Amino acid sequence: MKGNMKEQKKSKAKNLTDAICRSLPRLDKRYMKQGDFPGLEFWVQPGGSKSWYYQFRIKGTKDQLRKKIGTYPTIGVTEAFNRAKQLAKDIYDGNDPNFLVSLFIHLAILTFSVNDEDKDMCSVTMPAASARVN
Repeated sequence: MKGNMKEQKKSKAKNLTDAICRSLPRLDKRYMKQGDFPGLEFWVQPGGSKSWYYQFRIKGTKDQLRKKIGTYPTIGVTEAFNRAKQLAKDIYDGNDPNFLVSLFIHLAILTFSVNDEDKDMCSVTMPAASARVN
């Protein structure tokens, strides 16, 4: 056996930095680079826009889900890393990050489906956008 058994192979993947993210070119198709945190993804669109996403799976579901963290350069590498870490913690604690989004969509549909005549009988108020469900 050559070498020490305890030696681990080093990954050739580079950590994402602001310089690397800034220099990624736009192509004819969208493409993705893995971030430094498991599930963190950096997407480059054909139009040139760059966005951060966090890919995750909720316990008991088959498919993986994706949550948009923000756009680059508004959200930098370290901020995206911190947000992905917080999302992972929330998911581990049992909170679905897409729950509020789906709740707002259902409430908006319910609000707009009420006829003008029925507005007096039924009113739905939207919670504040900054409200957080724990």
